[in-house]
Amino acid sequence: MSPRRILDAAFRASIVPHHLHGKTQHKTLQARISEDILLRRGKSLFFRTQPGRFFLREFQRDLSISEKYRHEFASRRRQRELLKGPALAIDKRDLAHPNGRNNTVDAERVITILTDQRYNYDDPKNANPNSVFIWSFVAVMRDNSVLSYRLGRYRDDRDNFVHKRTIGISSIVYERDRDLFNLDNYGILQSGYAATAIDLDIPILEDPIHFFGDLSALCCFLWPYGTRRSSSIAALIRYECPEWYEPTRRHLAMRDLQWLDLDVVPNNLDDFDPWSRIAITERQKLLSGGLYHKNAGTSRKTVR
Repeated sequence: MSPRRILDAAFRASIVPHHLHGKTQHKTLQARISEDILLRRGKSLFFRTQPGRFFLREFQRDLSISEKYRHEFASRRRQRELLKGPALAIDKRDLAHPNGRNNTVDAERVITILTDQRYNYDDPKNANPNSVFIWSFVAVMRDNSVLSYRLGRYRDDRDNFVHKRTIGISSIVYERDRDLFNLDNYGILQSGYAATAIDLDIPILEDPIHFFGDLSALCCFLWPYGTRRSSSIAALIRYECPEWYEPTRRHLAMRDLQWLDLDVVPNNLDDFDPWSRIAITERQKLLSGGLYHKNAGTSRKTVR
């Protein structure tokens, strides 16, 4: 049955909790069942018979049921789309560091620029020399540790990133990332949310706020000013890794996975990409959990 039909049957049987409400309960149900299958695998009460269709595992060996309902569908791991098109950019002259040395920019400053509509959507391959493109850079955290891995294929092949170790899942913010549900953050969280869920193979939830837990997950912006990488600025976003999830080494784009203790600065810092080096150096911004700007229009109260 599809999640929508499961809910219909549950309502008819009067077994739906009284506090359940909203217009997209079926999407939430699908995400929760998918999460249960991902976590418990063969021990889950459910399995897929086809994409978006679920069946109870207890009946899998019941020969009186048609074989097509007892055959388990092995879902194909999601991969990122190779997106093209206009990307979110701001003017370098609005962003220039006062002292020319600091490699971080407060979230408040960038969000103010965006709120004042001093932005545009440019083609990253044919951009204005003063355009600085905004990327999402999601750090997967567990207590004081961050997930670190070496960049593999399906990743950035530019000189400062190729074969480097990183502490973030990066994705450029395209025009299509902004919709009615994330107007206030201009698609920055949506871009990071989609890339992280796909790279870590975590079930897609309804929106990035439920995924990150709070808009304050946006800590600051990383900008290696004065380098060849100054045409891009990265939104450092903290993501609390669920207790039930343990990243594995099977991901094609993520090699040599390990947890890095941020209380100890690695002695091989030059082995990391430019954004990661800044984030590790300014790790207190990351460990503090984020300082999202008040103009985002969302309270600091965590959304669960």
